[in-house]
Amino acid sequence: MNFDPQLQTLYQNYCDILSPDISLNDVKNYYGKDVTVVVMERLRDAYLASLEMCGVEEGEFVLLPNLSPDPVITSVIELGATPVFVDTEYLTWCVSPVYVEMACYGVYQRWRRPPVALLMPHLYGLPAMMNEVVAVVNQQSLRLVEDNFGAIGCTFGGVKCGLMGHYSVLAIGGSANPEEDKGILVCRDSAPVKTLAQVEAGGRAVCNESFAGSTGIEDYESLLASHKRVSSLYAQLLAEVPGVQCRGERQQYVVGNGWVTCVRIDPMQSKATKREILEALRKEGCDGCLDILKPATMRPEYIDLPSYGTGTAEQIYNESLLLPTHTGITNNEVVKVVNVIKKCCWGL
Repeated sequence: MNFDPQLQTLYQNYCDILSPDISLNDVKNYYGKDVTVVVMERLRDAYLASLEMCGVEEGEFVLLPNLSPDPVITSVIELGATPVFVDTEYLTWCVSPVYVEMACYGVYQRWRRPPVALLMPHLYGLPAMMNEVVAVVNQQSLRLVEDNFGAIGCTFGGVKCGLMGHYSVLAIGGSANPEEDKGILVCRDSAPVKTLAQVEAGGRAVCNESFAGSTGIEDYESLLASHKRVSSLYAQLLAEVPGVQCRGERQQYVVGNGWVTCVRIDPMQSKATKREILEALRKEGCDGCLDILKPATMRPEYIDLPSYGTGTAEQIYNESLLLPTHTGITNNEVVKVVNVIKKCCWGL
């Protein structure tokens, strides 16, 4: 199974929030009493188990955001189901509820069977528009799996990400490799279509021991505060730069975790393109400045799979980049990144 090297780099910056030695009780305490938490031997097994518990079988259809990492997509394919890519919502870069509904109707009209589930990452530390997503999921009788890879500490309307779907998946281990990292499957008590016993009987490895060590989620509030401080500094320093927009918490009821700072470069206002800025940052040794995840519809291996949208994910990819926001970055390093961006955008 392939995995994205850039995803590894992002994950390594994120592991100061969700560390490899987290304990099972940490996760249970974080999510509360009305959930079942299961540790899987591999991250891949957590994705597969979540889909199996949603009733996904060979020949079914599963909705995925166009901006989905390879381990999510290949998990659907491994079960013999067909991924259906859904376009992105512009403010959050997460799945668009409008196109989720459109995909449900489109799949049924074409194949005469409805999609079974929506597997949806909260991308780069900002929640999806969950009011609308959950409304469409309920209307279309979908099962919802939240991929919480980058969403520890994120809330929507005061509810923690991972508690609004039927299931959620976390990863621990630090490599972003679905064959090496362990996975955590979080099940709301009212959620199962299949039980965990049925999933175990089907060969999915389950490893319920607690991990050694006590760091991890218990320290996440102070760590998230550090991440959000860096994100706020970027936003403040880039506020007057023409053509640069920082993705942020646009509504009071949306709380992100500041995992990584996402910026869009407007080609109509900036003197430089996103590609030119990214190259300049790399030449100046600004480590951790990355491209965003390439949409599935732009990857050759997935180009023939069904998709619904108008190209928003592709536009975001062509205009956006990620800035390092880990707890070890200094103010001087942030200023260095910002100065490179300023020079490019002003054409200096």
